[in-house]
Amino acid sequence: MRGTIWSAVATTALLIGCGDQQHTGTIAWYRTPCATVTATLCTVMTDETGTSTAFYNPIEGYTPTWGVEAEVRYTIEDASGGPDAVGAYVIDQVVATRAVPAGAPAVWRLSSSWAWFAADGDQLKLLGVPVACTAEVCADVLARDGAGAEFVVDVEATGDPARPVRAIAAHAP
Repeated sequence: MRGTIWSAVATTALLIGCGDQQHTGTIAWYRTPCATVTATLCTVMTDETGTSTAFYNPIEGYTPTWGVEAEVRYTIEDASGGPDAVGAYVIDQVVATRAVPAGAPAVWRLSSSWAWFAADGDQLKLLGVPVACTAEVCADVLARDGAGAEFVVDVEATGDPARPVRAIAAHAP
């Protein structure tokens, strides 16, 4: 009996001590606008449960590429051990990457806290990333960006690394 108790205690201590568990997920082909202290583009990952999360901090072990999805195995390293700690996401293995087809959809939800877009000739830039759009959609996005209200931009992959994303519509949330 005493050996069983010590075995259970040792196993529990090991489990608590190594809270890193292997997870699987897909890193999206795009980044999404997000803001905490500053406006930035966040990496989007969908985990094995289908939950998508935008990461303000980089994910260690992988650099996202516009237009390319990556299936990964990762661990979450919680340095603080606190119950509300987010932890660092560390890519253990890139299982597969694939270029998404032109027209693959995504949605950007933009807060009114920041100016996200700038004109780039007859196109746009989102925090320095070139964005293609028709003259009408570009004008609509720029008008909403300065209006002080949250808005949504429907986007799609272009297949062009020089201008990897196209805004196809802007609207209220």
